Amino acid sequence: MINPRPADVLTNIIANLDSKVIPKLTDVDVLSAVTTAKHMVRYVINQLAQERAIYLADMPRLIDLLGQAGSFLNRKGGQEAMEAAIDTALREDELDLGDIEVMAARAMVLREALYQALDLLIRQRDSWKDDPAYTTLRDAIRAYMAWQNEQDAKIVAPTFYGQGPRR
Repeated sequence: MINPRPADVLTNIIANLDSKVIPKLTDVDVLSAVTTAKHMVRYVINQLAQERAIYLADMPRLIDLLGQAGSFLNRKGGQEAMEAAIDTALREDELDLGDIEVMAARAMVLREALYQALDLLIRQRDSWKDDPAYTTLRDAIRAYMAWQNEQDAKIVAPTFYGQGPRR
């Protein structure tokens, strides 16, 4: 294992800012900018710690929801472009679980397809609102989005809450 780990380096940057730089700052704007930089460094530390687990939990949920959306749209008919977009997003690639950038890119493709499907569902609300499958799918997407916000909070909350003012 290579030491120090990235989170250790970033933690030491914050410690040095606190002990060496901030005590010498007198300009409020500069102090505010350094404090904001500390928040961003903490964000990266938290992202490094949480991101892989979030993606590993996120992708199966997205794949399931996109499958549900694709099946629903197939039953409705006339939505071939969106069905094709979902099929493209769901196309299985060899996913390198050791490469966080590959995981991030895959999650973004899946999320974008889900958001496009949701946009279509919203636009078709008046036509489809009486279909129980429509309501079930919309509820499942809402539940996913609430869960996604909770996952994002695992990174954001410790970054900012209780860490002083931010811009």
